[in-house]
Amino acid sequence: TFASAGERGLEGVSSHLLRLDDAEVVEVHGLRVTCPGRTVVDIAASGTFEEGVVVADSALRAGVPRHLLEAAVDLSAGRRGAGKMQAAVEFADERSGSVGESTSRVTMHRMGLRPELQRRHHDHRGFIGATDFFFTEEEAIGEFDGRVKFVDPRYAPSGAAQKLWEENQREDRLRAVSRGFARWGWPESRDPRKLAPVLRAAGVRVHPRF
Repeated sequence: TFASAGERGLEGVSSHLLRLDDAEVVEVHGLRVTCPGRTVVDIAASGTFEEGVVVADSALRAGVPRHLLEAAVDLSAGRRGAGKMQAAVEFADERSGSVGESTSRVTMHRMGLRPELQRRHHDHRGFIGATDFFFTEEEAIGEFDGRVKFVDPRYAPSGAAQKLWEENQREDRLRAVSRGFARWGWPESRDPRKLAPVLRAAGVRVHPRF
């Protein structure tokens, strides 16, 4: 990002001509980069609503205070894409636990659905876990599951088979304390017409146009 047109033109560099406040530039490993708040609003301004929400959710989840994102939006007032920045930051939620949950949330927003995030569930044996989405009126649970959950050692240290067994046990307990259970992956998380039948099967009321 350059402050004046005369500084542009570096070979192999995609450049942007935008004003940068001194406080919006930090150094990381010897490189000058934009601070988290500015980075979020830049992506939101140049990308889709989904892309803006994904990066804003991620920033909040990583511990960036919401007021820093809001301050970055204020500093960019009047800039092209300012409305997209504000919409993404207002919608952002640190309880979104992954990119897939963020994309799912945006898709459900487009469908007119507003599920509760990270609802904690218990049964006679105690705490079961927090679920990605809970549809209060229908008492239905929704969970996004990407392949990485079962193959990445960070999430499945004992292996995919053990992780799958644990998830099946958890799901059985969750089904017993709810009226419906839905699980989906990447294709459904970004397409209302693919997600709608999955949610309907769990008892969630979805608008007929989807």
